[in-house]
Amino acid sequence: MTDTTADRIAVDELLARYTWAIDSKEWDDLPALFVPQATLDYRDLAGESALYEGLEAATGFLEASLGWRDDAVPWHFFSNGVVEFDGDTARGRYYMHNRHLTVLGRYFVDCVRTTEGWRIRNLTLRAITRREPLPDAPMGPPAEWKAANAQ
Repeated sequence: MTDTTADRIAVDELLARYTWAIDSKEWDDLPALFVPQATLDYRDLAGESALYEGLEAATGFLEASLGWRDDAVPWHFFSNGVVEFDGDTARGRYYMHNRHLTVLGRYFVDCVRTTEGWRIRNLTLRAITRREPLPDAPMGPPAEWKAANAQ
């Protein structure tokens, strides 16, 4: 099957739904965005242990690392997406800006067409620049969250 405009829109929408879910803390929406054996690679941002395999591990990491926020302001912005299709798989790359953490980078995403629609198989963040360390509350995680999640 060749790519269509509808496929491109569906893959872009999938990534938009990903950012909406994590920025709005809509954790119950995450499982519908990934295949069960998904891989999430946030090592550039969160250290060597931030490679998560499987839906439960990947979505659990997102909720644990972002769940401390009380607001739902847009934190993540994607732009300039390029998606290449090969049958029922798609490989995309997007610029990313997380304004709160001052992270600039690129997301690389592999998607697969399922009977339920396009789903994320692999998502990798390659951080180009970021502010270190994470800012203190209220802009960053509260001290008790930092202590509970220290690696």
